[in-house]
Amino acid sequence: MHLRLFALVMSLLCEVIRMGSGVMQKQSAHRETSEDCQSCLECSRDNGCVRCPERLFLFLQRKGMSHHGTCLHSCPAGHFGQRGRDVNRCMKCRSLDCEHCFSRDFCTKCKPGFKLHKGKCLIHCPEGTYAHQTDCLERRQNKKGGLGRKRERKRVKLLASSRPGVSPEATTDPSRGP
Repeated sequence: MHLRLFALVMSLLCEVIRMGSGVMQKQSAHRETSEDCQSCLECSRDNGCVRCPERLFLFLQRKGMSHHGTCLHSCPAGHFGQRGRDVNRCMKCRSLDCEHCFSRDFCTKCKPGFKLHKGKCLIHCPEGTYAHQTDCLERRQNKKGGLGRKRERKRVKLLASSRPGVSPEATTDPSRGP
């Protein structure tokens, strides 16, 4: 009888010790990652943020073989925010030439050296378009197949005004001829 009572007390004592050490581990993990986890709802000592508040995005960065999560108000360059029912995530743009994107396949700003055309980043503007700053713009044609003199003169003036030291009068208008 005493042996059974002793076994019961020992098992209860072991359970209390095990529960107490779990609490200590949780507290020390929270202390160790408190700087990384200021905006997190849930945090892991090894992986940073695991869950973010409703309006923030979870951004996962690869560190060696693991991922480290951070909660952000907006996603960094090369990523877009995707809202979900359970979690909002920062997702990578598919094109490496894209600096900002609206969705995985639709770029809104290209990296330097590329021109934006219909959501894609291109080195050269396609036929029927012309380069203007960071975009490829469509050439508008009138019923006769030309751009129209008034519109072409406006375009030439705009291009000339973007070049310092060149007056619009000094620029030749290709629609007028030599």
